[in-house]
Amino acid sequence: MEVFRRWGSGIAISDFGSGHLNKLMLLSANPDFIKIDMSLVRNIHMDENKATIVKGMVSYAQSMEIKTVAQGIETKEELQALLSYGVDFIQGYFIGMPDYEAKGILRQAKEEICRHGIG
Repeated sequence: MEVFRRWGSGIAISDFGSGHLNKLMLLSANPDFIKIDMSLVRNIHMDENKATIVKGMVSYAQSMEIKTVAQGIETKEELQALLSYGVDFIQGYFIGMPDYEAKGILRQAKEEICRHGIG
């Protein structure tokens, strides 16, 4: 993964909070970003349990100097809640549709890496 950092890329763990990722795995990955899963984001403004979990994730990430990204924001209320918890970045249909041109560029880069390797 350090090769990607040398190229100026960051490392992100996606769908954080949706699976069995534990803190030891998080530490060994040494990510620059954690992307909070949309299952935690959905209706977070109405669910104190979700809010408590996300606040803890954000606090932990801040203490480790990891940036947070909330995925799947679809309402103004979700956005307001997440910003109040200190989330660094946001994404979702409430903000805007996916950028398919960027996905095409990423796909081309992946194909080049597969053809020529990393180095």
